[in-house]
Amino acid sequence: MLAHLAQTPDTSIYMIAGYVVFIVVPAVFIATLIARSRSLRQDEAALKSLGDEETKNKPA
Repeated sequence: MLAHLAQTPDTSIYMIAGYVVFIVVPAVFIATLIARSRSLRQDEAALKSLGDEETKNKPA
């Protein structure tokens, strides 16, 4: 009976889950940063083109 109590529980699934979280969370964060950066570049280009059109159409 003591031999059964002396066994350590198998916690390898928790270790694997920890590694998955450790890799997935930063990967998702980096992916959102890339998406935000692309969106900002598109917004910047749109604003610049609007500004260029406005200066072209402005009477002198």
